[in-house]
Amino acid sequence: MNAPKTMRVCTVCLLFVSAIMVLQEAEATLPPEVYYPANVAHAGEVDDAAYGPFSIGFNFDFFGNTQTEFYVTSNGWIGFNTPSSPDWSEYSNVAIPNAASPNNYIAAFWDDIIIHASGGVVYYQTIGTTPNRKCVTQMTNMGFYGDPTLLGTLTIILYESTNEIQMQYRIIVDNSSTRAHGNSATIGLENSDGTAGVQYSYNTVSLASEQAIHFTPSGGAYPVDATALYEGILLGDGNAPSIPQLVSPSHAATVPLQPQFQWQPCDYTTSYEFRIGTASNLSGATVTNVGTATSYTPATPLIDETTYYWAVFAVGGSGTTWSEILSCTASDSAPPTANPQTVWTTLGADASVTLDGTGGLGELNASISSLPLNGELYQYEGGGRGAQIDAVPTEVTDDSRRVIFYINDGSVGTNRGNFEFTVADTSGWESDPSQVTVNVYPAPAVVTVAPVSTSATTATSGGGASRSSVPRACC
Repeated sequence: MNAPKTMRVCTVCLLFVSAIMVLQEAEATLPPEVYYPANVAHAGEVDDAAYGPFSIGFNFDFFGNTQTEFYVTSNGWIGFNTPSSPDWSEYSNVAIPNAASPNNYIAAFWDDIIIHASGGVVYYQTIGTTPNRKCVTQMTNMGFYGDPTLLGTLTIILYESTNEIQMQYRIIVDNSSTRAHGNSATIGLENSDGTAGVQYSYNTVSLASEQAIHFTPSGGAYPVDATALYEGILLGDGNAPSIPQLVSPSHAATVPLQPQFQWQPCDYTTSYEFRIGTASNLSGATVTNVGTATSYTPATPLIDETTYYWAVFAVGGSGTTWSEILSCTASDSAPPTANPQTVWTTLGADASVTLDGTGGLGELNASISSLPLNGELYQYEGGGRGAQIDAVPTEVTDDSRRVIFYINDGSVGTNRGNFEFTVADTSGWESDPSQVTVNVYPAPAVVTVAPVSTSATTATSGGGASRSSVPRACC
């Protein structure tokens, strides 16, 4: 382990912020999100720091004790005890429970992590109206101490009245890193004296992007749902770029020597940095500023039979956001490959799904190879539904390989309308099937959000600040 490090604890000035919501329409690979302007606990690179106290905004019962304030650390957890050196910034994780300090905490990713210099910010905000408010802490652009591996963005949500807890992982950047997926982290809850707790995982690969883990109090225990529905909550300061969502090629695909890399556009972005290299953590990667383009084809062919890692950084507004890091292997005879994807939609809404693929010779065609158990599929025609797809295999008729998915049978949650498809090139060479994972939210209700005010405390050097901003829709 690293040499002992200095701990910093800061109190902050909490200012009035209005929570304004914008509902994002469902689109492939993203959950519908509501954006909230938020308070900033800390922005910029920092290691082994704790900030607070911050008001929860309501009484929250945690292992039988009522909590009204919390602190947040740069090492991936929040807690309810008053900080004391060195326990509160402890970066060496332990299993749960453990009587040694720290105790009384919620660990979304307890490891020796840092708030990264590239766009790292910890936000917090209490949203909603009584008796259903939520206290949200979002750790954006986190990395590892002394390690170039990028972690990503994680969130902790406390629920009023039910006293439930949800941890969720907006993005885990390095797909090839076991550490970024939890193999040296503690994830779980511990009570005030370390005599009881709930451990989801300890030094185990156990996480994925857009995963949600839900804890429900029940007679002193907290049953765990590791496949909970992701809460579409995103905190920010009004002008940070959205997270780039990579479209093609899919992770671990075999690609031609000059493939086209594609991603979705992001809000508040002045330029994109395309990064590609042979190291899984992008060390030594080639960085190309592609302006506002959302695709890039290397001018120089990739090396045959070589595995590459690529990512896109969105730059603009108040900082930088990162995509996941995906891999691909270059080949001068790349087969057609269907790209798996995730679709988030709502009951009663038509979701347009583009069936992407890479490799092969010439243009690709798509075919539906298995139907969803729940919901319906239609051909895409004239901007909406065409003929229903009710048998397999069925070739997709749209030139852009789009289909429409629709569900209104009450089935909500993850994996509710999954189906499979293949792609084939002009020679007839067909790919193996890939899955479209369909997650379904309830139909949106009309929501009223009251302003959240917090009492001011004395600000000291290094404390956080509050920034209010106009709402935006996230990409």
